[in-house]
Amino acid sequence: MATRFYLPASGTAPLGSLAVDSQWELSDSLDRRPCDVVKSNTSLTQKSATWSSITTQQWVWVQFQSKRLAAGYSWTTSDTVSMVIKCAEAVAQVDSHLCYVIRVVSGDGSTIRGTIGSYLTTSSEYPTSLATIATRIHSARTDGASNFSSQAGDRIIIEIGHHGVSPALNVAYHNYGDPSATSDYALTAGLTTDLCPWVELSRNVSFDVTTSKSVYIKGATTATPTVAHAYVEGGNPSYPASSSKSAYIKGYVFEITNKSAYLKGSSLITTSVSAYLPAGSVVTTNKAAYVKGYLFERVSTPAYLIGSISVASSIHGYLPAGSVISTSKTGYLKGCLSSSDSKPAYIEGFSTGGEESSNISALVIGLDNGLIPNWDEGSEGMWKNELDSETELYQSIDEYPLHNDNDFIYNINPVSGDYYECGLSNPAGTPGSGDVIIFWRGRDKTGLGHMQATVQLRQGNSTVIASAQQTLTTVQTIYHFTLTPAERTNITDWTDLRVRIIITEI
Repeated sequence: MATRFYLPASGTAPLGSLAVDSQWELSDSLDRRPCDVVKSNTSLTQKSATWSSITTQQWVWVQFQSKRLAAGYSWTTSDTVSMVIKCAEAVAQVDSHLCYVIRVVSGDGSTIRGTIGSYLTTSSEYPTSLATIATRIHSARTDGASNFSSQAGDRIIIEIGHHGVSPALNVAYHNYGDPSATSDYALTAGLTTDLCPWVELSRNVSFDVTTSKSVYIKGATTATPTVAHAYVEGGNPSYPASSSKSAYIKGYVFEITNKSAYLKGSSLITTSVSAYLPAGSVVTTNKAAYVKGYLFERVSTPAYLIGSISVASSIHGYLPAGSVISTSKTGYLKGCLSSSDSKPAYIEGFSTGGEESSNISALVIGLDNGLIPNWDEGSEGMWKNELDSETELYQSIDEYPLHNDNDFIYNINPVSGDYYECGLSNPAGTPGSGDVIIFWRGRDKTGLGHMQATVQLRQGNSTVIASAQQTLTTVQTIYHFTLTPAERTNITDWTDLRVRIIITEI
């Protein structure tokens, strides 16, 4: 199989300032546009410009940027590039030839993974008048290819331009566009009809969305009322999911029309609707809960519900480390900081130094005075809560001592440097001696595994008391860090403490 990209005549590229490859020597008249494996229905449009120098050189005209790759790929020197574009030059002395550079960069463009192919020399000169404009091609070329690996979340960058051999200071022409009702060109030079140009890679790759899956519209506010309509991140769907309309599952590869999928931010699950399975575990209609990282469940033992704050003596909790449970021992509640004599809970990272028993609750160290978020201080980027509100976000992250994953805050389009900062409540008097521990809970909602969060404890507007950085996974996880004695001493005003969360894309 292969991957064919269409070349629209307009559109907004995701990376508005991505530098072109260093092999290009001229970049005036550069356009940056998105590209996709499906047509975006832009009209066939002619681009023209005049050579500004008679020096033999490479002139890049258009930089096409793909969506993020859904997986990583190993590229080799045997991967080929083919393309067909309608070209012309004003007079024979312009001596222009179709050339390209195709490479892979990280999702934010900051890292170049490698080059799929490049061709920057003579081939077949353009037709020598606009009246004779016709196709020029490259067929299964391996020129300039290298061995490298790309990652999920990366983008393919296709740069197209001209190689000019002492070109006259005159005009060159290319035709771009991808009208949906128009056929593609055959891979044939000299065609004069107006059809769709394209670039094709021999390797088959996939992106976040294909024509066989319900579309995910990031940042859009509407969705069409089809059987499987889109999930809209950052806006309220016009048509809520129901038992006959599967919602879009971010990071998942299929959906079933009789099972409503997980809606990010939704808090309601009924026993007749299977909940979201992030790790691909199987559920049936009589098992409502999802199994986080666990591979089996029994009908008589409901699985762990993330965000649940209570367990009954007949329902075992989730045991992440494979600890043994019995009918007399309720399982560990991740993030639960209290237990009763009749329900011995295991608290992650703390124990009594021996086995817990039916009459000994686990030991909780240093958690006798909790400060919680109680006002929004400021933010950078697009932050919302579970109800898609942009105000009073702190109310969605102020649980103590038990976490509740039914409310949360998130950044709908994370960019490195985005942050959210909240103020903390005041302690009852000045805290005594002992550890100061910052607990927080989070996950990578993009599903691509390339986000880090730096959590800072700050005093006032600018003083950073302590911080820790964590690479996030797709699994909701509690993290913490403990202040050193020196860092604790730097706290001079316990009534003006804040927590800042800073996003970094890696």
